[in-house]
Amino acid sequence: MSAVKHIAVVGAGFVGLATAVFLARKGHTVDVVEKNPDIVEGLPKGRLHFHEPTLKIQLTRVVKSGRLRIGLPRPEPFQSCSLIYIAIDSVVQGAWQMRLASFEQMAHWLGERKTRHKRTVVLKSTNILGFADAFRELLHQQPFGDTLAL
Repeated sequence: MSAVKHIAVVGAGFVGLATAVFLARKGHTVDVVEKNPDIVEGLPKGRLHFHEPTLKIQLTRVVKSGRLRIGLPRPEPFQSCSLIYIAIDSVVQGAWQMRLASFEQMAHWLGERKTRHKRTVVLKSTNILGFADAFRELLHQQPFGDTLAL
């Protein structure tokens, strides 16, 4: 295994949560950032908002171990981690237009401060065409946004 990393996973839907649990099981420290307070409250207690029994068991284990934490959006995880995996919707459903509001705040938190370590941002693969370029532009509007790998 490579060196233990601090990783932020944005979004606690199926893709984000499964990714976070997998990374925590591999020994990494993972912060899951989720905007829904009911989900944030329920996940540490093993209450999934979808049916996946195996994931529920693994989630309970990594939360108990301290390798996975779940919280509401705030700047700290974005500034202290080396990898940010973004697994939230970037599309207005039915309209196929980019939804950038949540990403604007993340770009601000990611690019507002210089860090001593290099950070990499990974976008889930189901984003609308052109989204990566739009998010890169949001990052580059920040003082240190060009120091991030996307």
